[in-house]
Amino acid sequence: MYKKPSNREFRKIFDKFAFQYDKSLNKYSLKRRIDFIKKHVSGKCLEVGAGTGEISKVLIKNFDVIATDISPNMVDQIKDKLKIKTYVSDAEKLPFKNNSFNTIIAAEMIYYLDNPRKFLNETKRILKPGGKLILTSANNTTIVYDWVRMLLRSLGFKSMYFDDKNRKFITFNNINTMMVESGLKPIEIKFGILIPSEKFDGFNKWVEKTILKKLCSFIYIVAQKQ
Repeated sequence: MYKKPSNREFRKIFDKFAFQYDKSLNKYSLKRRIDFIKKHVSGKCLEVGAGTGEISKVLIKNFDVIATDISPNMVDQIKDKLKIKTYVSDAEKLPFKNNSFNTIIAAEMIYYLDNPRKFLNETKRILKPGGKLILTSANNTTIVYDWVRMLLRSLGFKSMYFDDKNRKFITFNNINTMMVESGLKPIEIKFGILIPSEKFDGFNKWVEKTILKKLCSFIYIVAQKQ
């Protein structure tokens, strides 16, 4: 039976892969994620679970950004790229004062956490009144793509498809429920990307406007502190 790695175990996994991580990123999925985030970000920003800082790299052109990640080696990668404040930190216990940020960005990280509710409670605590959480997550339908990735890795495409050992994802309903319980009100929800390739961009954007959108790989949510 599959046992999801703990936060500490994920830290070790990402520490080991940090120096090759950027090579494994799907550029199309990253671009779509950034496009969504840029529409909603404002003021002083915190990116939690920032990885190697690819999203922060775009945001610092217009905003004051601080980045955190649980992996020290990932944070070192951010430091090599960007001149911003960085912290090695578990997302479930963030080292910031109450009411510190206008925007918190959490991209593709909530499904790794031991206790996502703790992270959302921390988000509520450190957001300023009316501040926003911009969260993107793999949809639970991503499990199908994970099977495909496992097959491709077995065929030798290891550098392109990094095995992060995660086999569990999270449903929109679960995220929505936890947000509301934490005092965060979802104000925009979008499902995106059925096929993670630039060649299918037009098709993806058509699907995202139909009843098939919930089959898409990713969820994009903007929630506001109440």
